Amino acid sequence: TCLTSLNLGYNQIGVEGAGKVGLALSKMTFLTSLDLSGNRMQDEGAERVAEGLKEMRSLVSVDLRYNRIGERAALLGERLRAMIPLKSLHL
Repeated sequence: TCLTSLNLGYNQIGVEGAGKVGLALSKMTFLTSLDLSGNRMQDEGAERVAEGLKEMRSLVSVDLRYNRIGERAALLGERLRAMIPLKSLHL
């Protein structure tokens, strides 16, 4: 069986942890739901996570709320929607 849902919400992973999660996500091609809310990853960490999501064609729900993502939130949302067929995106 493959992991389809991953919830790492409110684990305080920060920017560095977000980078590591981004690397791991690139190998989780069957993931459909990802919750990384409340991890204080800021803009830089969210960008690192987005890099890991590039090839994830089965992902339909991403939650990145409460991560102190600032000005880049709108650009990140557009980028994620262009890369993967999301039905739900929370920034």
